[in-house]
Amino acid sequence: MALDALVAVLVVLYGLPLLPVMADGWRLVAVSIVSVAMGAVLPWRRHRPLTVLISLVALATVHLLLGAPVIPADVLLALAVYTLASRQERVRSVAGAGAVVAWVLLAILPNRAALYLRWSDIAALLGCVAWAWTWGSLVRTRRAYIAGLQERARQAEREREARARAAVSEERARISRDLHDIVSHSLGAVVVMADGAAATVDRDPQRAKAAMLTVRDTGRGALDEVRGVLTGLRDELRDEHASPVPGLAQLGNLVGRAQEAGLPVRLTASGATCDVPPGVGTAAYRVVQEALTNVRKHAGRVGAVEVRVEGTGSGLRVRVRDDGSGSTRPPTTEGGVGLVGMRERVTIHGGNLRVGPRREGGFEVDATFPCKGDR
Repeated sequence: MALDALVAVLVVLYGLPLLPVMADGWRLVAVSIVSVAMGAVLPWRRHRPLTVLISLVALATVHLLLGAPVIPADVLLALAVYTLASRQERVRSVAGAGAVVAWVLLAILPNRAALYLRWSDIAALLGCVAWAWTWGSLVRTRRAYIAGLQERARQAEREREARARAAVSEERARISRDLHDIVSHSLGAVVVMADGAAATVDRDPQRAKAAMLTVRDTGRGALDEVRGVLTGLRDELRDEHASPVPGLAQLGNLVGRAQEAGLPVRLTASGATCDVPPGVGTAAYRVVQEALTNVRKHAGRVGAVEVRVEGTGSGLRVRVRDDGSGSTRPPTTEGGVGLVGMRERVTIHGGNLRVGPRREGGFEVDATFPCKGDR
């Protein structure tokens, strides 16, 4: 506003000495007041562009009626047109520019001879109005473009933050599933074998000793797996003790530990499984691990447990069957994490999971994975 006030003062001071040529007597006083009033409203052009333009056109019409067709302060009309075009929608700015063009024609054409104006001069004046409107429109377009870029940048930042939060949540869920699988299976096996060792230590010390050694090995394996999960968070924690991510190759060890824990498990593998992606292999391992844990917890008396891994050209199928006499409800751990985590692991790789009681008795977990790459 200070800059606009300075411009208005300079324009008015420049024009006041020229007003006696255009009017005299009381008309000179009135035209001078109109000129000062036109300068006085200019500082509000950025805040009230339409009001300022209407006021300037009205004041210019007043001095036209007073017999002064054109005064130096009329140049402020072009500045008002520019401001309106740069800050208001196009309909209003076009209407405002049209009003100024109409005033120019009304003021100039009847007095063209007295003002010694040629048609080219009139065209130049109208061109000034058009130039002011065009300049303002371009400035408004540029402002809108920059605002659009800023909004897109903010939207992209919000999307990046959302993706980051989703990635963090997904990673936390993966770690939670891994830790659940490790702790639920390994500690469950440890408890079962420790109970068996305690029950047989008096009458069969060698068998109790073998069971405790299995407890030791199972505990060490669980610690290695936990260390492997945690070192996935912090690369600097990786060392030579970190165990590889479990996969199909470790199913034999998993079944062996289950057998040592007292489950009558039999592993059968068929077809080609060497081209199974690592992520699918890990998911299949966790499905078998969770299924065996649920057999131990929920199946009751079990005569046989079969783990079957079939590799085909279109994918991988993993089935765990038992003939237990326990609950026929879907196996879950406390809070339902086991079955949910199992299903999430299968689904994330584009597979399908079916769990439920068998018609001939017992329970079955059937997971299929498409071999289309690790997702």
